[in-house]
Amino acid sequence: MQNTRHDKLSLLFEQLYDENLSTQEKVVEKIAILDPGLAAELLDLLNADQLANDHSFLEVPANTKTAAFQPGKKSFANLESVGKYQLGKQVGSGGMGIVHEAFDPVTN
Repeated sequence: MQNTRHDKLSLLFEQLYDENLSTQEKVVEKIAILDPGLAAELLDLLNADQLANDHSFLEVPANTKTAAFQPGKKSFANLESVGKYQLGKQVGSGGMGIVHEAFDPVTN
């Protein structure tokens, strides 16, 4: 059976996945001598995996407006609008949050 480029890349990634950064860099450097393109793809995969496993992005709200909706933070009982939308009555609530009617004052 002939190995495809994808098979080679998958095997290399699996072999390096749990290795420390120093070991990963050394192996990628050796691969780059024979196949720079394969080494670049492997490095991209390893870097993407590292970024995907960095959960620090969960610690900070995507923007400051979302901070008002975090439990234990500011109350949003007096919130009258979100962006360009005017909030109406509450229509539901649950584990994921509270749902309000919303109106676009420009089109309504």
